[in-house]
Amino acid sequence: MKTQRIGTAAFAVAAAFAAFFLATAISNSAEGKPIQIAAVKHDGSVSFQKEVLPILRRNCLACHNDTDAEGDLVLETSAKILEGGAEGPAVVVGKSAESLLLMLASHQKDPIMPPADNDVRAKPLTPDQLGLIKLWIDQGAKDDAMGGGEQVVFEPLPAS
Repeated sequence: MKTQRIGTAAFAVAAAFAAFFLATAISNSAEGKPIQIAAVKHDGSVSFQKEVLPILRRNCLACHNDTDAEGDLVLETSAKILEGGAEGPAVVVGKSAESLLLMLASHQKDPIMPPADNDVRAKPLTPDQLGLIKLWIDQGAKDDAMGGGEQVVFEPLPAS
């Protein structure tokens, strides 16, 4: 019985600490304090289509799409991301630390994204999401829309 009380008390303390740290993280991101970028371990290249684009769809594309390009920035394709918007390129290929997309999304630079008062209830990216985007940028910000990131090479047709 005594062991069960200690286990229950330890669980309650651990749960309280977890709730505190989660609330602090949410509060910090709401206040614009930088969000830590996780060091993500990943086998192979990060897939823009399967991994990065879904993050952008959930959190960014409501305001940064071809129809409603806030700040003239469209985040629907890697080509548009590299093109950038009113502030210039959103990504510097191979240099995540210099990439505006990552600086704004991690709240290292103003204006923080997504803004706290956004109309679509977009939430700040998590450290793991930011880490995945960082890795994608550092790996060359490649678009694998053709399937596997392979470049199509055209050859001349035979004379016959």
